[in-house]
Amino acid sequence: MRAFDDSFDTLLQLQHAMDRVMNEDFFGFRTFGAPNFPGVNVFRDKDAFYLWAEIPGVRKGDINLECRGDVVRIQGERRRDVGPDEVSLHRAERPFGRFDRSLKLPSVVNADKVVADYQNGVVFLALPFHEGVKSKKISIA
Repeated sequence: MRAFDDSFDTLLQLQHAMDRVMNEDFFGFRTFGAPNFPGVNVFRDKDAFYLWAEIPGVRKGDINLECRGDVVRIQGERRRDVGPDEVSLHRAERPFGRFDRSLKLPSVVNADKVVADYQNGVVFLALPFHEGVKSKKISIA
């Protein structure tokens, strides 16, 4: 049964590699790595981007967040949730293992003012625009 498990793991690795190759722009956001995990929603208003990432089953301490310029990176690990070692995998629809996702935002973010929260398997990030890219009303003298 171990040979089947090894073949299955190899196929999953191939699928993840193909996902990375087939990556494309979508509404101005560029993704790198596995394009579908974690799933994200990104909104914006006049002051910031707001990102929600669904990462159920991942402990807060297993999540790493990074922001540099116009790129937000979410890394972590979802641990395999199985019993004893002699148990073999029958079906895997909940991915496990390391994940690494980066999103290129349409403008630069002020990394020093980013706020992050994690509740009920959802990461929330408030990503304020860098002062140099905010709109400013100019009065005519």
